Amino acid sequence: MPNGSISVSGRIEGDDVPLAEVATADISGQVTLAITQTSSGPIDLNQIDITLTEYIPLVYDYFTFGVNDDGKTATLTDYYSSLSDSTDVVIPSTVSQNLSGEWIEGNTYTVTAIADGGYNWGVFYDSGITSVTFPSSLTSIGNNAFNGCRGLTSVDLSGCTSLTSIGSWAFYGCSALESVVFPEGSTGWEVSTSSSMTNPISVDVTNSSTNARNLTDTYDNYYWKRNV
Repeated sequence: MPNGSISVSGRIEGDDVPLAEVATADISGQVTLAITQTSSGPIDLNQIDITLTEYIPLVYDYFTFGVNDDGKTATLTDYYSSLSDSTDVVIPSTVSQNLSGEWIEGNTYTVTAIADGGYNWGVFYDSGITSVTFPSSLTSIGNNAFNGCRGLTSVDLSGCTSLTSIGSWAFYGCSALESVVFPEGSTGWEVSTSSSMTNPISVDVTNSSTNARNLTDTYDNYYWKRNV
């Protein structure tokens, strides 16, 4: 069971006489019942009948993060589309982790990167997402990150003012992509077939439709670096 919170209600009955009211607290892999006895008599725990009324998913249900070497920031490493209840993805700006490594209450890290993928297998590869909201703290988008996301029609990076790199094939296969807006104030970008940016080519990123074409076709297999 994914981590999250469940709201339930019910009652324990004996001979049609309510003996206790039942509710739950937050869960982490299991349901914990809080039972308050309301009348005298035995409570038969085998007769508990609880109806689940609400499940609120947490971000850690469908994202996996890793702490970066600086100990202050985090990288998004996996997305589990089968567990998500929406194709509209919101990448959080911060995540928390306790000392045991579970992503729950604890230390807070700023999300700055979407991890590199292997050949074709990026974080959101062929996931069926239709939109994505990026954190303003984002600095890099890894290779093949959105490869095969055919439902994406637009990408808005305007608020990601610290974004400095986009990996090769990051938006390859996004056949419906019509608009990509680069960070506000960023005009000087270069592309290269080499990750070391050998013989870079300057690219104008002021036109959103041209940007989409460049990222999905003209320069789809290029590495992108912001010329700051």
